[in-house]
Amino acid sequence: MFDADGMLKIFGEQPSLRVLLVGDLCPINRLEGMLAGGDVDGAFGSTRPLFKRADLTVVNLEAPLCAAEAPIDKLGPNFRADPRIARSLAEAPVHVACLANNHVMDQDAEGLSETLKALDDAGIKHLGACMDQADAALPLRIEAGGIRLALLNFATVEGALPRTGPGAARIGHLAVRRAVAKAAESSDAVIPILHTGKEQVLFPSPGMREFCRELIDAGAIAVVCHHPHVPQGIEVYNGRPIIYSLGNFLFDWSETEPETDTAFLLELGLSRAGVSDLTVHAILKTENGGTDLMSEPRRSDYLAFIEEISEPLAQDDVFTGLWREQCQMLLESWHKPRLARGSMLASEDAGERRRAQLTFLNLLENDEHGEALRESLLALATGRNRPDPEARQMLEGLMSRLKGFAGIKTGTEG
Repeated sequence: MFDADGMLKIFGEQPSLRVLLVGDLCPINRLEGMLAGGDVDGAFGSTRPLFKRADLTVVNLEAPLCAAEAPIDKLGPNFRADPRIARSLAEAPVHVACLANNHVMDQDAEGLSETLKALDDAGIKHLGACMDQADAALPLRIEAGGIRLALLNFATVEGALPRTGPGAARIGHLAVRRAVAKAAESSDAVIPILHTGKEQVLFPSPGMREFCRELIDAGAIAVVCHHPHVPQGIEVYNGRPIIYSLGNFLFDWSETEPETDTAFLLELGLSRAGVSDLTVHAILKTENGGTDLMSEPRRSDYLAFIEEISEPLAQDDVFTGLWREQCQMLLESWHKPRLARGSMLASEDAGERRRAQLTFLNLLENDEHGEALRESLLALATGRNRPDPEARQMLEGLMSRLKGFAGIKTGTEG
């Protein structure tokens, strides 16, 4: 799939615009201090030259930048980071921040308002969330390199957040397809960026694969996704790339999860005819919580790993078998403990009852959780829930390999 430089050539036209897209940037814990204090090199490490040479850089900002602390009632952590970070991101440089994600509203409307102001003051364009959700779904239009580019940003928003007022643009399959088609009418290139997918699994769901392909059919020149915290595969569908998960870029999570410590940055070479080429830049977390480019031989092995998890996307039988086995594994490790909270829905303890309510709202409103749960329950109901040893061995082997790539970089590596 890739040449020695990590490039995949799609067609021969010379690109006139190079766009760098990266996954989750969550400037918490050690990263907050570095970036609020202006230590851009400490956080971005050897990836920074990629930011400097790109014509356009786009990140997913996975935390509100605000001083206000007004955590909303939700399942999972509420993030917040120093608004001074916006100026460090601009210095990197980050040109565009995607805000459609499941954390942008962690500090409610005031937190979102402060985030928008911090980005505006730093000169960083943004899309995907604003003080009116109707406007959050509008494209960000940029003209550069002789190309009229339209970026769209949508997210699977977890929990029962309000659907009006401040917030992120939600993924609705029909609405997103229409938004892509409409943007394509007045643009040379449309790229929808989706914050979606099941966390910490290596393959997207069949529903997600079909949806991303539909967006290509609607007029997108590429579809780029993040949220699972681990990398997923890449496919070229009808001559246009779909990237199912970039993984984390900068995310100093306090728990040890080696599968989330490596990822890739995506560089797209665009021409008026579409995506001429894409390049995968493998990265890994450093001992200070920042990131660096991988060096050999780990880099080449990682590119081979991305190729390996990409191959089943074009093989329906293999892909379906892996997805079903993945769902069986999720039922044991993820869904059963959450379904067990059903007994707390009638609890007299208000805290227990609310936690159970939020758990089930998350399972029912999140398409990715729902699709995986439905598949595993259907397998139980129809008696086809026996493990597939070959598929399970492949899934467990791939995850073990991914964890093995982590090995925090200390700076002594070549």
